Amino acid sequence: MKLELILILLLLGIVYQGIGQEDIRPVEIVLSNGTIRTGEISNDKWQAHNKQFIFRPEEDKSPIFIGVDSIVEMTIGEEPEMERYFGYKGPVIQFSDKIDLLPEGEEVTYKEDTILLKALVLGTANLYSYISLEGTEHFFVSREGTELTELITFRYRLSETDRRIRHHDHFITQLQELLPDCGWIKDWIEDIEVEESELKDLFIEYNSCDEQKSLVYVNALLKRKLSAAIALGGAFTRVSRKEDQIINIGTGQLTPRLGLSAKLTSKYNPDIQAFLLEVLYSPFSTYDEAGEIDVQSTYLQTNILYQSSWQSAKNWPYFLAGLTYNARLSTKKQNGLPAQVLVDHMPGLLVGFGVQSGRFRMGLRYEVNNLGLLFPQSPSYYANTLSLMAAYTVLK
Repeated sequence: MKLELILILLLLGIVYQGIGQEDIRPVEIVLSNGTIRTGEISNDKWQAHNKQFIFRPEEDKSPIFIGVDSIVEMTIGEEPEMERYFGYKGPVIQFSDKIDLLPEGEEVTYKEDTILLKALVLGTANLYSYISLEGTEHFFVSREGTELTELITFRYRLSETDRRIRHHDHFITQLQELLPDCGWIKDWIEDIEVEESELKDLFIEYNSCDEQKSLVYVNALLKRKLSAAIALGGAFTRVSRKEDQIINIGTGQLTPRLGLSAKLTSKYNPDIQAFLLEVLYSPFSTYDEAGEIDVQSTYLQTNILYQSSWQSAKNWPYFLAGLTYNARLSTKKQNGLPAQVLVDHMPGLLVGFGVQSGRFRMGLRYEVNNLGLLFPQSPSYYANTLSLMAAYTVLK
């Protein structure tokens, strides 16, 4: 009981720390009046599509609002993980990748806007991106001595009666006109997908293709990132006969879980795709009066999981699924069960969902503890766990 109380208090501490934690990064801002200001911003709360954001000046750290309409250039972070943004006032194509907001016909609709463009590649030819509030990605290009222009890449419906979807491919002509003097790149342009990774590779290669061209800047070279977190939560486990699954469904016992989690993000979509490796100390306790089952065991659980996320406001909801492996450490009691139900080594399945904000994430999970019980020749029993887990990233 003392151990459970300590772990619950630790869980509350992690939640408190996670809610208040911010990812602070240094920033340098060049304003339209020529003033250069240095300070800090919260990398979790700042978004390029916002019209203003909170800035903490280096002098006194008192937070103030900075409007994007006053920014000429902004640099976030330091080498080698540095991001550069440039203020842009001009036409932006109005479209959305959401199927119910697609434009009809091939007409390009523009709207004058003031936004911050993220520099992806700078040099003889420049590539920028902008992600709108609804998550639609826009790409802008320019060359020395030419105006900044947006690539025309949107999807559209043919008409009200013809609901088929088409992709506007005028961007191919735009890229061919912008990058004309590097012969073999023309074939690449004809087959290119309008994605950040492919466009970045194209512009990097073009800016490096001969001595007449220069490559000045590439936004944060793509790489996988590994982070480590402390994981803590509670698990409700039930072991019962199959015929008793819907009888006294609340029978079982709540136990704590504690361990470490390593997260490896995707190279091309670090905010969206990731793999998790978890090692958890997992007391396993259940009581089923109907089946006269009483179990108290301790397992070391290893989870290999895939996590898929998406952005919602300032948070990142996620779904995860994967495999688990439970190795028994000790057994205090195991009454009322055939020997094959809970064994020393158990493979299992796990699915779950949750939300992440900054360094903190929390989610609800469902586990099939012993995958072997799903086979027809196995004893007629189930072992499943419902758990609530929180994790706080300590190294990233």
